[in-house]
Amino acid sequence: MTSTFKSSNGWHIDEDGRLSTKGGCVVIVPSETPDVAQFFTERRDHELGRWRDKGNPDCVVYDAGVSEGDRWCRVVNERTGTCEHHPETYAAGGITVYMGVARAYFLAHPQRKPLPTEPGLYIHRLWRESPEKGRVLRLNRNVWEDVDQSDDRLNALELAQKWQDAGELVRLAPVESEDGE
Repeated sequence: MTSTFKSSNGWHIDEDGRLSTKGGCVVIVPSETPDVAQFFTERRDHELGRWRDKGNPDCVVYDAGVSEGDRWCRVVNERTGTCEHHPETYAAGGITVYMGVARAYFLAHPQRKPLPTEPGLYIHRLWRESPEKGRVLRLNRNVWEDVDQSDDRLNALELAQKWQDAGELVRLAPVESEDGE
């Protein structure tokens, strides 16, 4: 790599960390360069559907689906080009670097638990501990709603999934659907 970088649109970064554009100049001081690089690396990782291990930044992980009832991932060392495939149950041991990276990936991406399908009012198991946990969610005709903020359906669905994944979603009472079923 040279001491200056020039992109395809004419922008360039010189050896002092100065980003020059067609319309002016933006300064990235050398101490900020790693932060800027990290931002673009994480953005590109997201675009490519990969996850990067913070403890082994040369290693990226790709979801490899489910086979024989176990989740799999592919760990790739970008520096060497070598890769290994690991199932979740096998990676739990974390003996090799690749297994440790696979284990970290599975811990960072837990398997989602299915949401209940039975209509009713649902609460957090520890509903008295905080305002967020004190919210009441309603499932009616497969639509999750926050009883206090019924127009916030996406947030209610995300909250129900978060509570369910943590094993904290509790059905409080049944409800009749609005169409009388």
